Amino acid sequence: MNITVKILNVCGESAGRNELWSLFASDMNYVPWRRKNEISREGTITLTVPGGPVILQAKLLIPGYGFMWVSADNRGEGYGDGANVEFIREAALSRVHEVRQVLAGKEFIPSAKCRSFLSDAETLLKLAETFAAQKAAELNITALAAGLWAGDLAVVERSRARIAARPKRENFLFGCSGFQYPYQNEEGKKEIFDSLFNYATLPFYL
Repeated sequence: MNITVKILNVCGESAGRNELWSLFASDMNYVPWRRKNEISREGTITLTVPGGPVILQAKLLIPGYGFMWVSADNRGEGYGDGANVEFIREAALSRVHEVRQVLAGKEFIPSAKCRSFLSDAETLLKLAETFAAQKAAELNITALAAGLWAGDLAVVERSRARIAARPKRENFLFGCSGFQYPYQNEEGKKEIFDSLFNYATLPFYL
């Protein structure tokens, strides 16, 4: 099964080679297939996978958000044989769909900021349909950034609502990795760090 993918940057040009090579496919449970990609001189990626539907993932620098792994899942349906995917736009559409599903659970009232980011993403995606390729690419990637922020806010706000709805847990462990202790010699930061965390995972391995 073959899938053709383009990853366009904010200028409407092909993304950098490292970003193109990062693209891989997984099944619908996010179990990755062994990467088998070909990249043309124009930056078009052809993925070969054993079967579908699949989720596409790539590590990209998103202006206005940051450098991260981004997923596109065809709004929960996955991609099948012969799919021709404009990755950034599809990732933005998938993210908006995902956020809408979180909000549909009605476990919390989303903040104005969360709703604003989501509305911006939806508006930019519609607007992109009316422009030529270069401007459309800029709007699509800006929509993706807005959708990513909306999703981050949505899951944090839902988590807070879930925590508030449950009784307090005694002896709750809250921590981080203990590979380094970053604030040993920085005045005030050590006290903040120590007051927040009561647990650490230490780096002991076979």
